[in-house]
Amino acid sequence: MKTLWIVLGISVVGLGGWKLLASSTKTPLTTVRFGEVQALSDQSPVIVELFTSEGCSSCPPADKLLSALITDPATYGKEIIALSFHVDYWNSLGWKDPFSSSAFSERQRTYARKLGSGVYTPQMVVNGKTEAVGSDRTKVSALISAARNHPGTHSVSFSTTFSEDNQTINVAWEVSGDLKGQVLQLALVEKGLDVAVGRGENGGRSLHHDQVVRKFVTLDLQKAEGRGTTEIQIPTAVNRKNAALVGYVQDQASWAISGAKQAGLPL
Repeated sequence: MKTLWIVLGISVVGLGGWKLLASSTKTPLTTVRFGEVQALSDQSPVIVELFTSEGCSSCPPADKLLSALITDPATYGKEIIALSFHVDYWNSLGWKDPFSSSAFSERQRTYARKLGSGVYTPQMVVNGKTEAVGSDRTKVSALISAARNHPGTHSVSFSTTFSEDNQTINVAWEVSGDLKGQVLQLALVEKGLDVAVGRGENGGRSLHHDQVVRKFVTLDLQKAEGRGTTEIQIPTAVNRKNAALVGYVQDQASWAISGAKQAGLPL
């Protein structure tokens, strides 16, 4: 792979083999209780967000590491909730990532401003506070270990109803704790996705993905006074057996995460 260098802000520090980019009402049928999101502690989850792309030849090792994080969390000392955000800024290299979104690219740019990291792939962000090259197992493990020293302060509960056509999840949610400056992130994720890449840097390879974000909703907790409802459309291609809903509380100023929970979708 040719390493691509693009200036972010004023200067760029050498990044080895990874890539850097410039900043830039339905009728309900059933109701299912998903459970409660507890405040983060030594026993509660750590949120790991991976920014990746099928158009980046440096990303498959990070995708594999993300899968390892969720299949063997005991190795890392805590339960881990992972989300894989596929960015769209490498789509021009010959392959359009089917899971990519400009909104996910913008989310990563915001992290770059908050963390002073630059925008690159693959990148992992831990609890919204720290980041590392997404394939660097040693550094990522250290960040997850350090996250146990920063317990959260919020709890969340949410329940769901499904629309008559079963293509819409209606989520009723409630958050306790200090709501000032906080948002609730809701993500529909899917695991077990295999893609045969036809062109680009990964052309001819079969790539495996877990915890791919298929839908993402941000809710202003202070404005909503800590409770409300929202609808999440389920893409027709999503296999519900492999899908789950993730909810986490995030500070709008620092982007630190202070509560998290994942629950599978009822069949």
